[in-house]
Amino acid sequence: MLGICLRCYDVSHITNLIVGATIKCSRFICKGIIIPVDENMIHIIRILNQKGYRTRGCCSDHLNKQLYPSNVGTVSINKASYIIQVIFNDKYEFPFLPRGFKMKEGVHLSSGIKLPVSPLSLLQKKYFNKINTLLKWAEDLPLHPVIAKHEETNKEKGYKDIRYVPDLLTVF
Repeated sequence: MLGICLRCYDVSHITNLIVGATIKCSRFICKGIIIPVDENMIHIIRILNQKGYRTRGCCSDHLNKQLYPSNVGTVSINKASYIIQVIFNDKYEFPFLPRGFKMKEGVHLSSGIKLPVSPLSLLQKKYFNKINTLLKWAEDLPLHPVIAKHEETNKEKGYKDIRYVPDLLTVF
């Protein structure tokens, strides 16, 4: 399983995950907290948090883990749909949403794939298209206004391009 440090945004492999245990970042300077993230969502969640859109949770619905062989040459799926979702800490007013996704209550972004979808390759294509759509959206989002203002202040003071702002990020 992979995880992201909420302070420096470094991606780490998590081994021996214990429910409720706190995992500290291994970077000597950082020592932030690492949270587990679905592998298909790791870059999306990292980008959103780096841009100041703090997330509370996500789920890629583990497409590969839901598929199991039922007979030779066929695959059964034990679900009615797949839902890809991101849950934010706060309500954000995004300038646009990713195609095919809906925002509920200002904090819950999601999109689903209704089943059955045949053949399996079409289901996989739809699934990864949604993941890629979400990734492209995260990449295209502007910085959160608070982060953008902080970066502008840093430039005025002559600092280099700094995205690591631990004191500011705890405010969200």
